[in-house]
Amino acid sequence: TVDLLITPGAGVNQLNFGGLNLGLSSCPTPGSLLTVTANIDGSGTPIEGGVATSGGLIAPCQSALDGVVTSDEGTSDTLVTLSSGYTLLGFAGGGGNTGPAFLGTVEYTVDPAVSTSIATLTNLAPADVASVDFEVVFGVDATDVTSVTVAGCTSAASTTNPLAFDISCPGAAIIGAGPLSVAVNVSGANPLPNQTVAVSNAEVTFVDTATLDLIDSEPGANGDLDALQREGKSFGVFDWNGGMPNSTLSVYRGTGFTPGVAVDYTITMFNSDIDGSYPGTATANSSGEITLTSVGFGGAVPPYVRGDALINYETIDPVDVDRLMIRSGVVSDFGGGANLTQYGFNSTNGSPTDDSDDRDGTE
Repeated sequence: TVDLLITPGAGVNQLNFGGLNLGLSSCPTPGSLLTVTANIDGSGTPIEGGVATSGGLIAPCQSALDGVVTSDEGTSDTLVTLSSGYTLLGFAGGGGNTGPAFLGTVEYTVDPAVSTSIATLTNLAPADVASVDFEVVFGVDATDVTSVTVAGCTSAASTTNPLAFDISCPGAAIIGAGPLSVAVNVSGANPLPNQTVAVSNAEVTFVDTATLDLIDSEPGANGDLDALQREGKSFGVFDWNGGMPNSTLSVYRGTGFTPGVAVDYTITMFNSDIDGSYPGTATANSSGEITLTSVGFGGAVPPYVRGDALINYETIDPVDVDRLMIRSGVVSDFGGGANLTQYGFNSTNGSPTDDSDDRDGTE
């Protein structure tokens, strides 16, 4: 609602309105009515009827841009190698151990059914877009990420978020250019943890000219990219893990490790009150065995009652894992419970309910 107070000059007793142009800063609901009322100030008396109503706001008041963020997770994993200085092992066009690794794509296209001008009914052109800006945000740690690039767009580490990189693409470089790869480079100085990566806070800014009926800006496309996964062997997802001492206890016996060598691992919890990933380290005994119990899953997080767990050992050793389930001190089950397909993981050997199922990070 806008109130305009028009004060005639001395001796003026007649005002002629040739038209009133209203620029909208955002799009109202399609089909909304726009009503303008003119009254004599202080009296409430309409000026010549006083009301003008549009027939409904027309199609140009909607976005002419379609944006999408696509992860390459469906065809590959972006792995952090364990044997080559913690560099990235890039798939689907990535650069191998030297990087960069491609995590997915960002794409913007013009919707040909939407015009940008009520007067001329022209379509949006790339030159009408000043820039597309967004952040590539890492879920846990970006200390050793040296750069994130999207085609030839400008990128820099965020000054406000230590987990983010700011990307700015000119409209002419991104609109209609097809899927643009999001690539990440790391220094390899330190191990990167398993973590999610996503495009966030995307904004499209339009060129500010008098000839375009465009709003200043609008939200852009956000979405998940491929996660960074430490190279290794994954086992599970195992259900019916007990976190309380008197609950169902699961004991996991891993074999095939190098004797006496410390191995990093990550426990990822599902369907529990401590959902998330929890790192740990264990040293194989002289027989190359490591034993984990479900009571210890979750680290310092308050104890849980039950949950499902995925175990990822960060090793290239020929590891196998078997499980004992114990209730009230009695062994109630051996093996079974690795419901990989339920959680979207792929088995590379064995059936989805075989404890020998593992997701080899090199495949």
